[in-house]
Amino acid sequence: MRRANSIAGRLPHSAERADLEELARAAGTLQIRLAQIVDDLYPADLAEDGLAQAVDQRLRALHVPGAPVVAAVVPHRRWHPLNERTAYFVISEALNNLMRHSGATTARVEVSETDGIMHIVVSDNGRGRGQLAPTSRRGRGLANLSSRAAAMNGSLTIADASGGGTRVEADIPILPFDDAP
Repeated sequence: MRRANSIAGRLPHSAERADLEELARAAGTLQIRLAQIVDDLYPADLAEDGLAQAVDQRLRALHVPGAPVVAAVVPHRRWHPLNERTAYFVISEALNNLMRHSGATTARVEVSETDGIMHIVVSDNGRGRGQLAPTSRRGRGLANLSSRAAAMNGSLTIADASGGGTRVEADIPILPFDDAP
């Protein structure tokens, strides 16, 4: 992009110069978007610092005026990278849906471990799935999460929470570190 801008700067003002400058701007935009996509696929915080830090960063990114208050209880420890990625994507997708559809004022993210199972819960006090408009159910995010959990020999359930809201739960067997990719 710098090279394209450098070349464009040496050209006389012309349609070719304008085209080259536009291409350089588009390439810059694509580079930024690609970096965002890569970070969404495997955030640096997750790889470097683990699930607790990545969830904390995700919650900070979601903290905008009018957004629900989200409390998180995620142990500061490392799990197998596949467990951490699966948990992160369950949490992220549940939070995305919460922000888009729930109308919630509060939510909670919890990760715990019992008998070799990672238990992930994201719950909110919003409308609940039963109250969503049919057009709100067209996305593939939650179906993809169910497939991701199944690929880890785990399970994912999504239900209206008692007292209102939605509760997303995933149980994922914890892999030993000697199986790390």
